[in-house]
Amino acid sequence: MRKPNHGRRPGKSWPKYEKLVAKLAWQRSRTTGMDFDELMAEGRLAFTESLRSYDNSKAKFSTHLTWQVRGRLSRITRTQNKLRTEVELNEDTMIQEITPERHARFTEAMDNLSSEAQMVVQLVLNSPLEIIQSIKKTNRGITVGLIKSFLANKGWDQTTTKSAVDEIKTTLQNL
Repeated sequence: MRKPNHGRRPGKSWPKYEKLVAKLAWQRSRTTGMDFDELMAEGRLAFTESLRSYDNSKAKFSTHLTWQVRGRLSRITRTQNKLRTEVELNEDTMIQEITPERHARFTEAMDNLSSEAQMVVQLVLNSPLEIIQSIKKTNRGITVGLIKSFLANKGWDQTTTKSAVDEIKTTLQNL
């Protein structure tokens, strides 16, 4: 029988459990298409919560941590799904919002991207069938995680992919 903890924080360090959290975040990113880095950040927060709520008379810390991380990642996934389904696109609205000056700004922004980022845009736009098949598998729409795994399947290394996708995200946010 385990000794009660009496409210003390366990002497658990992040590096010891980082692989467990990474495994759970990776599994969730593969099934949902969400960004792995975002899920890892949430997993780290779940680790911190686990340190506070752990009672060693009930379970091992790794078991407690696993359930905390899974629960937090599930909540994040549900929240993301709600946000995505609440946005409705009206075709008339979309057409009205594409003004000549917005089109010119978009074209200029795309021209100013690095060659890697431009290649990512071209790969995504020229491979709609592969993208649509991936979307059908995850049912999440086009996400950063989906684009990263798509590029990994095309032979891109992680560093180049991350920098190109981050550049595209920043450019699109600044439009």
